[in-house]
Amino acid sequence: MVEDKGRFWLIIGLSALVVAVSAYHYWQKTAVREFEHSSNEAVLTEAGPELIVYVSGAVNHPGVIRLASGARVLDAIDGAGGLLPTGDAAKINMAQPLRDGMQIHVPARDTKSNTAGAEQSQTAGPAAERININTAGAQELDRLPGIGPSIAEKIIQYRESNGNFSAIEDLKKVPGIGESKYNKMKDRIGI
Repeated sequence: MVEDKGRFWLIIGLSALVVAVSAYHYWQKTAVREFEHSSNEAVLTEAGPELIVYVSGAVNHPGVIRLASGARVLDAIDGAGGLLPTGDAAKINMAQPLRDGMQIHVPARDTKSNTAGAEQSQTAGPAAERININTAGAQELDRLPGIGPSIAEKIIQYRESNGNFSAIEDLKKVPGIGESKYNKMKDRIGI
């Protein structure tokens, strides 16, 4: 009977030891998981989901750029090594928020001499100033013939939903722009 009592207490002691060690290991794993989870949350909160955009044109390193959510065109251009000396920053909206899969094309400045520019403006008249339908803001678009503030907003919404226009004729896909409106402005727009 004394032997049975000794075994009983030995089994109780070993069981208590196993429970204590298991509890300690469980606590350690939970603490590590919580730390890793909170660290990952901090990174996602700061950076957010990743955006992938394509930068082309007059930049030092054109190509695909990975950026954090909330990035702007300026960030994408910086990620592509910045503008080339020939890059025309005035023709793009540097503050425009980026969307995943977007393409940013930086046009080059017109490198023609002033005399060639003067000749062109004399022959082309006021239509020589083309508005880039991929980068123009609402106020610029509103200057086009037949486009008011509401159609300008529709153009911007279409561009944000579907990406940049690949040809000026794609402007006819915007609700409210038919063949006649397109014909009035086709000489004043570009991409």
